[in-house]
Amino acid sequence: MSMCLTLQLTRMSFNLAEMKDTAYIQYLPLYKAVDIGDLEATMKFLKEHPDGLTASISADGDTALHAAVLAGHIEIVVELVNQLGEGDLEIKNRNNATALNYAAIGGITRIAEDLVAKNEGLLKVPNQKGLIPVVVASLYGHKDMVRYLYSVSPKEELSPATNNKNGVMLLTTCIIDELYGIS
Repeated sequence: MSMCLTLQLTRMSFNLAEMKDTAYIQYLPLYKAVDIGDLEATMKFLKEHPDGLTASISADGDTALHAAVLAGHIEIVVELVNQLGEGDLEIKNRNNATALNYAAIGGITRIAEDLVAKNEGLLKVPNQKGLIPVVVASLYGHKDMVRYLYSVSPKEELSPATNNKNGVMLLTTCIIDELYGIS
């Protein structure tokens, strides 16, 4: 292969990668609508661009659902969850986080309830550190979220017999942050 052709192919692959990395820019109006909690603008955009429902709308690979959960906009989360398929809720961003991982960080139990009601499998999906949502919630000190997620999480995910660190981490964080006991 000639040096000129190699250089052209390299430039083409770089341009394709660059285009893919910035494809989210077309969804900036959706991201802004979700971020400020404008349900009407969000739904209007998605009606005109249905592919935006599962598309990456940020540099971090967040979907509209990720963004709505992060912003804590329950109304938008409810609408998005209603429109999404069960498997769509398992979409991870570049940080390997699902929307339920973000709900665990934010501590809004209502959001977690809506997500889990549609897809219980989310309870077992680990983040980039290998931690499931109940453990993530405990690390952020969200007592009500921990109680809810623990009540619905498969107990085998917390068992030492599974050779993962989730059970130990949950126990440790609950003790350190005093998340146990009667409220």
